[in-house]
Amino acid sequence: AELQERIAEFKGGEKVRLTIFRNDKLREFDITLRLQDVPAYKIVKVEKPTKLQKAIFESWLKTTWD
Repeated sequence: AELQERIAEFKGGEKVRLTIFRNDKLREFDITLRLQDVPAYKIVKVEKPTKLQKAIFESWLKTTWD
């Protein structure tokens, strides 16, 4: 959790040095941070939805299908 908090202090594209102690060895890595890719989603109504599709739509959006 602490590592994620520290990384969040930087911006995408910034270069940082990561120092790790593992298996009795000290190692350093220079890394370039990047923003996580966020997929694009689009919700559309289908022409003839099933009862389950209608129920999911209505519960998710808190509205009725019609």
